[in-house]
Amino acid sequence: MLDSRVTDVAAIGVKGLRAVLLAPGQSVRLCGVPAGFVAPLCRRQAIRDSPSHPARPATYSCAGITRLGVTVLVDTPTFNILSLCTGVYGLELGLELAVRNARTVCIVEIEAYCCEQLATRMQDQAVAEAPIWTDLKTFDGKPWRGVVDCIAGGYPCQPFSVAGRRRGADDPRHLWPAIARIIREVRPRECFFENVANHLNLGFDVVSRELQEMGYRVAAGLFSAEEVGAPHKRERLY
Repeated sequence: MLDSRVTDVAAIGVKGLRAVLLAPGQSVRLCGVPAGFVAPLCRRQAIRDSPSHPARPATYSCAGITRLGVTVLVDTPTFNILSLCTGVYGLELGLELAVRNARTVCIVEIEAYCCEQLATRMQDQAVAEAPIWTDLKTFDGKPWRGVVDCIAGGYPCQPFSVAGRRRGADDPRHLWPAIARIIREVRPRECFFENVANHLNLGFDVVSRELQEMGYRVAAGLFSAEEVGAPHKRERLY
């Protein structure tokens, strides 16, 4: 039987944990458990996964909980996102839905309306609480190195859009240099960005080259809202 005082798998070793028998009424928290190990352990002991908020430990409850009363809380690492040019959180919401345990831990957004909406959604607990910084050009990414797994955002499209003057780097709304600086400061494992389709023809070669110079492997493609059932095309570069 696992001592409920054990909170770190290193204290007993993975081999010892494999032989664990959970006692009726026991509630334990396991830290540092390899992700691929938790599910087999739970299956062997008739434990099923129950939904949990990404910001909280994943909860595994016994299938016969009313009879056995066994609960295991397993601490699983979150996938931390630094959001740049957040807008109203659409890209971030998609990532949180698609990536297990994803959570946005910091937001950089200058538009007052968007900041107001984000703060309201945090109060409603529709999105997790996170600090909001309003000026991308003064944001210091260095304190977030080692904390953030992914930088995501939809930086301004006006410098590249066919609906505008297409001034590229000469447009005062061109923010890629500031984003590149933050990436260098944070050094996340991954980056995920969105922009208009015409960015492929104007400016994306610089973005791709600089990301590769930082050591990233770049993959890009055009995708439309129509592809996922929307009544409009809205083609975007990701």
